[in-house]
Amino acid sequence: MARQALATAPDSRFSLAMYSRDCMDKYLPLGIVTELPGGENLRLAVPTVNGTFAMDGQLDKPVWKQATLSSSFKENKKGGTPVAATQVRVFSSATGLAVGFQCREPQMAELCVNDDPNHLFSGDVVEIFLMPAGRLDSYVQFAVNPNGIGKAIIKRGDLGTDMNWQPEWKYAAHKTADSWTVEVFIPWASLGLKTPPPSGAEWYANFFRERWTGQFELSGWSPTISPFFANPTKFGRIQFAPQNN
Repeated sequence: MARQALATAPDSRFSLAMYSRDCMDKYLPLGIVTELPGGENLRLAVPTVNGTFAMDGQLDKPVWKQATLSSSFKENKKGGTPVAATQVRVFSSATGLAVGFQCREPQMAELCVNDDPNHLFSGDVVEIFLMPAGRLDSYVQFAVNPNGIGKAIIKRGDLGTDMNWQPEWKYAAHKTADSWTVEVFIPWASLGLKTPPPSGAEWYANFFRERWTGQFELSGWSPTISPFFANPTKFGRIQFAPQNN
């Protein structure tokens, strides 16, 4: 089953994009708020890490020990403590942005996963939202599930949402007895940049987890306090450190 939610009330700031929801017959559309966020936001200082790594979904490599780590994921709607804990790691390099997730899961044998990219959000998945252009109505979104199936989406202002965007990016997932992990690498070129962001540059960003296994749960690094993820008024910020020569 699929649902299109693309409606904006005259007095609303929300413009909802189409998402598929069929696991457990629950539907939760996501949206974009067409104004820049303000107020107090979480921030992650993103270090520059030199070197390359073989991507296999595991976070035991030396580069991840140098990444910024946050364990502050909260239940997205009310801000409480999630049933299943999530950590995110972030670092930048001369060629792109790297993000790693560790998702604790007490019911690994019962993972709810949909490997159809068009229905990826009907199962467990982690998501990255970035606003590199700083525009009111534009974002990029990357999602990966526990089986290493990924999907990229881009919202280009008045041009609309491209649910079949095919940027260059790399991703992998790995499963253990009590968790699953994801590695993502996004080249700067895929974000419209010829060089890394300058020292001190800030992007609005957010990191989320949809958990369909067991008790349904949405959690986020900077919770939007709603059933929607793409609400930049509640996004945090990532701040880039200088590139090492």
